[in-house]
Amino acid sequence: MRIAILDYLKANRGAISPLIVADHLPWEDNKGALYHHNRKHVYVGLDQVSQTPAINALNGSGAVDEETVVSVNFVIDAKQTLTNYEAIVQTIKDARLTADITGVISRTCQVKTEFVGDDLLTSFEFSFRKLIIN
Repeated sequence: MRIAILDYLKANRGAISPLIVADHLPWEDNKGALYHHNRKHVYVGLDQVSQTPAINALNGSGAVDEETVVSVNFVIDAKQTLTNYEAIVQTIKDARLTADITGVISRTCQVKTEFVGDDLLTSFEFSFRKLIIN
């Protein structure tokens, strides 16, 4: 699902300008997250997948509820916020609706903002659920 979100962001690069979509994963450098060092870069994390039993039957059949979570982050200067900040946030949130992600029963996106020194960190947590029949 990371690739689908990344492809969506690249296809909508004009709508999130002046942010730059980074192909590489967010990692830590000198004990700090890479997105803090590279302002105005959008980073997409790896898929985090968890499964829980949904329906259990005596014959071993049933279903599993699988949730995939993908995080997206970017940092901007809090003192000089972007004039199109709200539109950028909405465009990134809309990545949950991309047609490249199929077979899911729920698509959600949580957005959080945090001030870190003079930076504004905006974090998105995309969650996709699907029901898998055993």
